[in-house]
Amino acid sequence: MRTILHLIDTTGPGGAETVFTDLVRGLDPTRFRSVVVTAGPGWVEDTVRESGVAGHTIPQRGKFAVGYARRLRALMRLEQVDLVHAHLVGASVYAGLAALGTAIPVLGTIHGHADLPISDRLALLRYGVLRLGASHVVAVSEALRQAFVGRAHFPAIRTSVIYNGIDLDCFVPGNTPAFRRELGIGPDEFVFGALGNVRAPKAYDVLLRAAALLATETASCRVVIVGDTSGSVFPELQRLHTSLGLGDRVIFAGFRRDVPQVLRGFDALALSSRTEGFSLATVQAMATAIPVVATRSGGPEEILEDGVTGLLVPTDDPAALAAAMRRVRDDASLRLRLSASGPPAVMARFDRRAMLEAYQRLYDALLIDSSDH
Repeated sequence: MRTILHLIDTTGPGGAETVFTDLVRGLDPTRFRSVVVTAGPGWVEDTVRESGVAGHTIPQRGKFAVGYARRLRALMRLEQVDLVHAHLVGASVYAGLAALGTAIPVLGTIHGHADLPISDRLALLRYGVLRLGASHVVAVSEALRQAFVGRAHFPAIRTSVIYNGIDLDCFVPGNTPAFRRELGIGPDEFVFGALGNVRAPKAYDVLLRAAALLATETASCRVVIVGDTSGSVFPELQRLHTSLGLGDRVIFAGFRRDVPQVLRGFDALALSSRTEGFSLATVQAMATAIPVVATRSGGPEEILEDGVTGLLVPTDDPAALAAAMRRVRDDASLRLRLSASGPPAVMARFDRRAMLEAYQRLYDALLIDSSDH
């Protein structure tokens, strides 16, 4: 049995953190022993603790904390780690730094364009450490892989794409009216949902402006945004919400743990992001047979086929987003077609079991390669 140290420097919740915890909990326990390092209290630590996996907390302070890398290296010796799997650029850099001079392979997974630092001096140093210390880097979409290779000057031969997967036993079609009732939304009102923490890359300002365009029409609809609102972007969005006079046409519902049930309370999903490494929300909605309108923000173009499994629109274009939302709201035959195409498309490409198998095959290859050296 080989010991895998899983490392992430964010506390969640979020898409990267969800994939992280799915991997920790889903690896074949007869082949791999998982050890987890978290950055502190939060959703990730709670989820790992509930799964019974061995966990360690190493707080990270500063932009380039060498002491953090030293503690990580000591833990790798203590736990007799065979491979380190780090998520996000920051954690991957520290994993590479900690493993320098050892035979321990380091795998990094890059989850989003926003995680790629710009080419300042510190960014160049981080990318240099990655090139030296990371054995392989996985991106969650081809667009993200190409962006990473170009920005980090990382050898393309040491990169690959593994799409995120979801639990198809959890995300199934159906109708759950309890969530709508909780928000005071009637059964006959059309609801566009949005899933994702309130952060700048999600471009919820674009969604609010699109909602304002739809609010002027007789056949109006509601927009419900589900995600953590503790970030610095939220107050600005609240001001925009007020200035647009949206009232209860747009509801910020906060973070929810019951995402499968929440999705089954939506009539459609609207994704307004400026950048997306992948988009778990899109896949989750498709599996639930919810029509999706998404921006061409990176990941969605590799998930959706425009007009077949969803509708794709340009980024930063409230009018285009509103027009696509209007089409979905007003065209029942379109909704039916998009809904029917979602579950089989997800089943074929985005099953969590396929993601787990792909990572386990990569672990095996990296471990074999390290033993040959």
